Amino acid sequence: MKIKTYIFSLLVSLCLTVGIASAAPFSYSFAPLPQPLDPDTTPQILEMTISEHGTITDIDVSLAISDPGHFFSEIIDLSHGGQTVTLMETFNAPGGIYVFDDDMPGQEPAVGTLSAFDGMDINGVWTLTLVSTGYTYGDIHEWTIMGDMIPSQVPVPAALWLFGSALLGFIGLRKKVSKSA
Repeated sequence: MKIKTYIFSLLVSLCLTVGIASAAPFSYSFAPLPQPLDPDTTPQILEMTISEHGTITDIDVSLAISDPGHFFSEIIDLSHGGQTVTLMETFNAPGGIYVFDDDMPGQEPAVGTLSAFDGMDINGVWTLTLVSTGYTYGDIHEWTIMGDMIPSQVPVPAALWLFGSALLGFIGLRKKVSKSA
């Protein structure tokens, strides 16, 4: 009787844990070749491709600007999956790291809301577009998207289902043997 209870509880716990997902942090960075943003060659487009799948629940953007230096850009846009959010209009800043975050006071407020990407799959091409009409000294060393996502569920291997059905078969066989004895 103890074996039946053990096997039953094992199968129930396996079935209950399959499909449970919670938000997990992510961070992806892209480091372009350092080059100043030239007003004569704008827009400058920086692309990052993410191969992982997951549903975005919160996203933030970080820009690392060369120091010493001074960076000026008229418009900074982030695009993914047909959605575009303007992070900043008339961004005029010394070198340093700037984080755009909808949820944290004290961070750089984005002009558009980054929550527009919530619910989207993180997989695919992310594009940072910089448009400059003025003097720029300095460059973007790295840009990062970070936040939380619910990872795509991994399918349970067929071996697990075969193992479970074999256990049920042995239980049935044991019942049949015990009845005939």
